[in-house]
Amino acid sequence: MAFLASLRPDATSKAVVSFDRTKAFYIFSLVAFHQGFLKAPRHSVQISQHLAYETVDHGVEMMMGMSLISGWLSSSTWKNISWKEHMTKKVARLIPAYIVAVAITGISLMMRGTWVRVFHFALDCVTLGGWNPYLIWWSCNRPLWFISTLLTYHYLSPPFLRWTRRRSVVELAASLLLLYLTRLALACSVLVFLAGMPGGLQENARVIHVWSPTQIWIPFMGAILEQLVANLQVPSSTKRWHVWLASDLLLLILIAFTLFVPQTGTPLADALIAYANLITGPLLLALVALMSCDSNSFRKLTSITEGSCRLFSNMLKLSYTLYLTHWPIAEILHDAGFFDEDSWDCMLGTTLVSILLALCCDTIVVEPFTKFFCSLVSPKRPPADPEKGTIAKIGKADGGAPSDTAGVVLEVECVSPKSTDALQGGASFCSTPTSSSLQSLPFSFMTCFSARNP
Repeated sequence: MAFLASLRPDATSKAVVSFDRTKAFYIFSLVAFHQGFLKAPRHSVQISQHLAYETVDHGVEMMMGMSLISGWLSSSTWKNISWKEHMTKKVARLIPAYIVAVAITGISLMMRGTWVRVFHFALDCVTLGGWNPYLIWWSCNRPLWFISTLLTYHYLSPPFLRWTRRRSVVELAASLLLLYLTRLALACSVLVFLAGMPGGLQENARVIHVWSPTQIWIPFMGAILEQLVANLQVPSSTKRWHVWLASDLLLLILIAFTLFVPQTGTPLADALIAYANLITGPLLLALVALMSCDSNSFRKLTSITEGSCRLFSNMLKLSYTLYLTHWPIAEILHDAGFFDEDSWDCMLGTTLVSILLALCCDTIVVEPFTKFFCSLVSPKRPPADPEKGTIAKIGKADGGAPSDTAGVVLEVECVSPKSTDALQGGASFCSTPTSSSLQSLPFSFMTCFSARNP
């Protein structure tokens, strides 16, 4: 028998490239997908909207995958530290970009504000917007619900992650099943209640997709899944190509179930399939476990050249800011008279301009503000003895979409001449070392990361 985690290309590393690439691709696709809710409902990029038959409301299934990955990464990078230290790291990583996004949302609110939107904006300011069941009607920035939910998970995660370390494989599997069934039962209860409201499930069912009480369970499931896979043993005859084949087949099956499932004729069943992952939930759990081995065609195809690797790295770095800001940016553009028609040109124009403005915002506002914010919540230590020198402190990862390993080189302290040689001639503030320079350094992760993600 062998551990499933041993089948990774680099069994000693906890970084999962497949997760990073998936998050980057998903967030950029989501920007185009959301245009169907904002101004172009008849020109959606969702394939199921253009089929010859009526399907359930597809397009939201993969958000469960993103939440699972967030929980997985929080568990895989967990250190047995105090709650205060844990939250300092999470706040330093998540909040700066969130504050900038809330400020942009405030501009949108001034252009189309109502009292209910002002109330929900106040909830967003204290990261509680996801707990408002009227979010889909009152919010000026619907994607903020994810950060609200994720922060709630982080508030509770330290004792929970300690608890998972003391559980057996059987206990972890039973806990995962219990959380899955609890979420499904709660979703059923809420949908039964919503069916009695004006508009029925046709207008109200999407509430359970963005409401924190029905989604908070998923990061906990992701954390349990990480520990389950870390301790799961498979037959020693299992090869990496077996995992590769299983990952690719499962991904194709999942894509089919997220695009082509027709309506059942029963509103409750349709809502559970669309918003509670009735069909895709078990598939997503299995796929996340398999993709954690980093052996699949998606990773291979996105790593063909150095340029493609660099492209996805930069996409990942931008994705958190893009996710938080694209909705209010689009609303501001539309209210100003730009791309305000339901057409392919306007949909594409809003998408591209949202990405460009998010890039400018990330470079000009978010990164400097993050550096300043980190200096407040985690002040630098006193400088070391100049004669002895101190090695550069490096936070290494691919960038900042929803991930717990995100970061770039941000901090260099009192580097001695030998350390400078190790950094290939010296390192400057915010410089990025090559992989060879990283291998030559005994590095430790910095307390506050510069890249942000949810």
